Amino acid sequence: MGKRRLTPDKPVSARTISVQGLNGAGTPGQAAEAAGQFRAAGFTVGGTGNAPRNVPNTMVTYPSGPEVWAAAMAARLKTTVTPQKQSAAPPGAVTLTRGPDFAGVRG
Repeated sequence: MGKRRLTPDKPVSARTISVQGLNGAGTPGQAAEAAGQFRAAGFTVGGTGNAPRNVPNTMVTYPSGPEVWAAAMAARLKTTVTPQKQSAAPPGAVTLTRGPDFAGVRG
């Protein structure tokens, strides 16, 4: 089984991507801070909250379907992240779970 390419063939506009921001680092306010950076970069932020558990590294997860959105969003991060398909991810949105390594969003 070969690897599928997650890089979009055509540019994806940030405003077409709905982002859910979760704090997975345990420090209060980090999801809201990341959401502000995504808004400033032109993304649509659908909401923020706390991850069910802390994570060692920043994660980008997506439900079945918007893999191109996930790849486009991950490409705008200053932290290297490989998007992961997750059946429990909220439908219609890409979820960023901010870990302690989060370095921001490229404008």
